Amino acid sequence: MRGLDRVAASNDNRWRAQATRAHQLDLFQDQETDDPLTFARWIREQRQRMGLSQRALAQRIGCRQPHLANVERGHDRLDEWPSRRLRELIKEAA
Repeated sequence: MRGLDRVAASNDNRWRAQATRAHQLDLFQDQETDDPLTFARWIREQRQRMGLSQRALAQRIGCRQPHLANVERGHDRLDEWPSRRLRELIKEAA
């Protein structure tokens, strides 16, 4: 059985959810949530508010479009670097 601290051989980041949770919740400035679907909806809303496609946002934050699609469905999490870039883009757009 895989532990939460190990990365799957397929480079599937779902197993690192616990390790990445803290920096992702930092994206919620006035909200607290542990629910991946709430986080996913929030990311989608921010992307749409900025008027970007999944591909355009993925390029700007340094990940691939399929990964961002998985994040927006609540199936995957952003790593620290894309989360940091997303925070910067949101601040710039505000």
